[in-house]
Amino acid sequence: MKSEFVDWNEVRVSVIRDIQIGLRNSYDSLELAVFIKNFLEFIHGELREISLEYLREENLSDTKQFLKQIKGIKPATIEMVLMHVKERPVLPLTLEMEKLLVKLSLAKKTETRDRKGKRLYDLVGPEKVIPLHHYLLYHTNVYEKMTEPEELPADLSLSRSRTSPAKKSKTSAKKKTSR
Repeated sequence: MKSEFVDWNEVRVSVIRDIQIGLRNSYDSLELAVFIKNFLEFIHGELREISLEYLREENLSDTKQFLKQIKGIKPATIEMVLMHVKERPVLPLTLEMEKLLVKLSLAKKTETRDRKGKRLYDLVGPEKVIPLHHYLLYHTNVYEKMTEPEELPADLSLSRSRTSPAKKSKTSAKKKTSR
């Protein structure tokens, strides 16, 4: 999008179709274009400029409250903004991403979302956080929109028993000898 527009104000005053064209490689570019336009209009309306520098000076709680006022903003998007503006080391997660990570045994169900995000940020590093976020976002959206979601393979599923191969062979040997 940077090559399509001079600055964020040009994006703000553009029609949604032009923004969508700039996002043509993004998943659900129309929804994203509408959100970006609303986001920029809100920022401009509140601050009379297109800059988030103001948020750097605010405390974390006030910044979150300010961002929550933006139409259509999701908690993971707020975390993404905070990651940049407040330099928070966290991988922004949606509820769906969180569920997927738990299902894949990449996160613990008992951990808070913030803790999962911080742990994953530490694991992948700052260079790969945004690509991982987008990857997870894409796959959770695709999975959610499937009419009949596919089950995970048995070796990835948390619902199967966690019996080790050694225990399995002992159990099957006992069954054979008892017959």
